[in-house]
Amino acid sequence: MTWGAIAKDTARAYSTGIQHHLTFVTLCGIAVPSGTLPDLNDLIKFLYLAGIRFHFLKAGHCNPFKEHDR
Repeated sequence: MTWGAIAKDTARAYSTGIQHHLTFVTLCGIAVPSGTLPDLNDLIKFLYLAGIRFHFLKAGHCNPFKEHDR
């Protein structure tokens, strides 16, 4: 598959998603060799935390991870 197979906005969203994940694993001290795909177990941790944050914000609470380094 090539980037030409999806819309520009979709490509931008996908790129943003992977960049956020790479930031997450870097902050957690997880080494990800350049050009490799995320480890599925690390990706699941990221998705769970993103989901928890979403539900806190949806309920009108502050970001629960705001005061944490990771």
